Amino acid sequence: MCREAAENEYLGHWNMAGEEPYLRYAFAGGYDHVSENAYGEWSSDNYNISSPLIGSMMKTGHGKFMAERAPNDGHKKNIIEKVHNFVGIGFYLTGKQFRYNEEFLDRYFEFENIPSEVKAGESINITLNTNGQGFLYYLVIYRENWPKPLTPAQISKRGSYRDYTDEVYKEMVAWDLSRYRNGTLYQIPLSFTREGLYYIQIYSDKKELNKPASLNTKEKTPESGIVIKVTR
Repeated sequence: MCREAAENEYLGHWNMAGEEPYLRYAFAGGYDHVSENAYGEWSSDNYNISSPLIGSMMKTGHGKFMAERAPNDGHKKNIIEKVHNFVGIGFYLTGKQFRYNEEFLDRYFEFENIPSEVKAGESINITLNTNGQGFLYYLVIYRENWPKPLTPAQISKRGSYRDYTDEVYKEMVAWDLSRYRNGTLYQIPLSFTREGLYYIQIYSDKKELNKPASLNTKEKTPESGIVIKVTR
């Protein structure tokens, strides 16, 4: 991602295939929830590429994230979010362009045999193990159309990305999800009615709810970022 952005002189969260961070991560084989910070700088002259310069520029980018002040402090909040338990760091420096990305993960479940692509109407199971760390609280599936290619200029005009879409395909609450638990293993049956991309977010809680109650995900972070391609 950093290489594409640097070589094509854009800065943003979409790539030129039109994919947001959660799509790119899922298409690369990831199932966890991902949150991205992206930074870039450029020069009128070519950079004298060296390890000390790269380290300094990475530190500058991270420092600018941490220097943000509310209410425009989304990057800083992403960094200090306590739920994140893994991070990936990427950079690319070429010619007059430098890009630096931080990819924060929420990795709490172990997933088994998640299909990357299914046919519309086909029945599948989402199988995951909580390893005794909690119980499933809420599942929501967002649907979207296939991404469309974007030009560097179009990407640079966009700001932050949304971690959801306007089309909610399905929701499952704690007491429904509890029916699919066997020990720490859940096998959740799903099917999809029409083609598109389906983005699955799953939340957990320390307590199991097996009866209807009030649910609130406002203070919670999704612990999955599964994307399934559905074709005709």
